[in-house]
Amino acid sequence: MENIILNLKKDFGNREDLNANIICDKAKWKIPEDIQGFVDGLSKDSQISNEDKILAVFERLCKDYIYDDNILSYMKKVEDDKFALPDWYGRDVDTDWEKNREEHNKRVCYEVSRYLAKALSELFKENDDFNVCILWDIDLTHYYVGLTCSDYTITLDLDNFNNIKDLTRLKTGLTIDGIEILEDDKNKFRSALARFNKGRDKHDIKKMESEVEDTTISTQDESQEEPDDIAFLRNAMAILREKYNIDSQGIYEYMKEIVDIKLGTNAREKVWKKIRGDSSKGTIYTRCLVVNIDNKKYIIDVDEKLLRQFDEKEFLEEDADFTPYKKVSRDWGEHYDGT
Repeated sequence: MENIILNLKKDFGNREDLNANIICDKAKWKIPEDIQGFVDGLSKDSQISNEDKILAVFERLCKDYIYDDNILSYMKKVEDDKFALPDWYGRDVDTDWEKNREEHNKRVCYEVSRYLAKALSELFKENDDFNVCILWDIDLTHYYVGLTCSDYTITLDLDNFNNIKDLTRLKTGLTIDGIEILEDDKNKFRSALARFNKGRDKHDIKKMESEVEDTTISTQDESQEEPDDIAFLRNAMAILREKYNIDSQGIYEYMKEIVDIKLGTNAREKVWKKIRGDSSKGTIYTRCLVVNIDNKKYIIDVDEKLLRQFDEKEFLEEDADFTPYKKVSRDWGEHYDGT
């Protein structure tokens, strides 16, 4: 199979224009060793439908990997609604990058999309009816996967930036949200997806309200009083941390959506936390949230996985840990090595 990247976000006047936007991927599609055995097992299992095999691979990747939001600290605004990222952060990679990535499970869309595309290609390598490609946005800031066969055409996006990523959703028992069905006249894939999602909550706030009501986790000194909304956020974080062992960016995405629904977007602001590296590990930035409730500010520190009161004077401390979101601008020439 030819490795291709195809931009479907643009209207093409003729096939020549379309063909100009189909190119060979710079990086070789690979399946991680632990995923290879899983794919091999699915390939040999004649009792599982093709649709359920696709969903099984999608779920496995969502549960094995987490989002590397450090890439966002390199994002630069080119013009209104147009952004750019350095090619070397997960897109145009070398062997050193790939070796360093093996030491942890943080990945960006370029990487997990290649894993998924290669896994699906291997799954159906004996079936010429299935075709897989990687789709890219015109600014090269996002990759996701396309799959087509005689019965249906779908796109699969494990880390849609505009919502809680399926990398997070599936770890907490929410529905798959990143698969879009473009064509499915026989309802084959639609039915399989409905079966997978049956019994799962679509909205995180509904699930969390139920879990907070049922939980007995104690997260605050009973002698201290705090607003009900803060108590809810504190308990929600404790559930994500202790019940689901969610990663830092999973907590960020989940808590941001809860805050937006319960309090509104005006009640929070994004900030960066600087996590300093040493001689063998580069410095990274991770997103956190500052929440304003009853004229008091609290920070959702996803690195420490806790919620505490926050004073903006912390921004001014010498070698401060926290930085206002728009204040971070990283030099693309200082190449991050993927550690």
